[in-house]
Amino acid sequence: MIAPAIRRLGPIDQADYRIIRLDALKHNPEAFGSTFEIEQARPIAAFE
Repeated sequence: MIAPAIRRLGPIDQADYRIIRLDALKHNPEAFGSTFEIEQARPIAAFE
């Protein structure tokens, strides 16, 4: 088994991070201080 790598996210990761965050907000909104609707409206540049 390959060990997972831990690293800081960079600009290349922003689209993937946005998808993961929006999915989490949709399914577990109580874990966040924002809402799916607010985060979905934010431009992708806000996820840098």
